[in-house]
Amino acid sequence: VATTFADKTVLGVAGWRISVGVVAGFSAVVGLAIAGLVIEPHAAALATRTGQGCLQVFTTNMPKVVQLFKYPTFVLILCQGAPGTAPWTVFPFFTQWLELACFTHGQTARIFSMFGWGQAFSNLMSGFLLNFVSKRFPNHGPPTMANFSVAVGLPFLVLFYFVFPKPPHLNAATASDMWVYSIGFLLFGLGCGMCGTIN
Repeated sequence: VATTFADKTVLGVAGWRISVGVVAGFSAVVGLAIAGLVIEPHAAALATRTGQGCLQVFTTNMPKVVQLFKYPTFVLILCQGAPGTAPWTVFPFFTQWLELACFTHGQTARIFSMFGWGQAFSNLMSGFLLNFVSKRFPNHGPPTMANFSVAVGLPFLVLFYFVFPKPPHLNAATASDMWVYSIGFLLFGLGCGMCGTIN
């Protein structure tokens, strides 16, 4: 919605600024509602607990943390976490990249929405697939699926950046360009969205 509204102007204010303001306002309302309405179940117990300093909590829980590192799967997931999570902070900038590649705001919104649809269906599909794989290969199936989900992004990024044709100038994207990018982003979302379900 924000991308398609970006080129509009309301009372002299750019549409994208209004979209950011609406999201900020909505976030503030949700934050205030949570602060006012949510009661933490452990707050009373924490208030009555005395005599436990930071050092005592650390020494009590550190053996439990060390115990986790004895599981190879945990170490694998931990080592994969940083490189697997980092790209997700960059994915929202695909809208900017698509616009710099001469797609209009509306075309960019349609293309990038396919990525969201791909992720949505990926969560559903990968849940069923994970059930099947974890029954057949309980030790290696889920980590292999997670690794596949992370690795599948590389060929798609190569396709997007170097192989797929880009419009020569703004508003020059053809229907075939739209189909190619839309299907590419849909499949990209289907592949890379599995990792969230698996973790």
